Amino acid sequence: MKLLLGDPKRIIRWAPTRALAFWAQRTLTPAMKEWVKTTYYRYRRIAPAPVYTPSPQQMALYSAKCRILIAHAKAELGYRPINRYLPPRRAQIPTTPATPRTPGGKGLGAALLSLLDKALSR
Repeated sequence: MKLLLGDPKRIIRWAPTRALAFWAQRTLTPAMKEWVKTTYYRYRRIAPAPVYTPSPQQMALYSAKCRILIAHAKAELGYRPINRYLPPRRAQIPTTPATPRTPGGKGLGAALLSLLDKALSR
């Protein structure tokens, strides 16, 4: 009952009331339709907040017990996720660690000695 009071349009899902609503839509005069609308909008101001319940199809989807692997979706459907909010990342990532470059390639000691030699020779 609380569901119907919160959202009276929900009752239209029931077949007998749907038939009644279609009958009323065809047979009521414009003045009577306007009275129904104003009564409904007055009721909505004081009515409790609607309680959300999914449709039967949504309930079947939510209650299904299954697992979906993204790799299968990629293979079967050609799914390729796209990130439109961040700038694209660099395509190449170095796989080897960076080594310090030294003049002459003899190591850090040789580079330090050559630097000292240049500084002292001035």
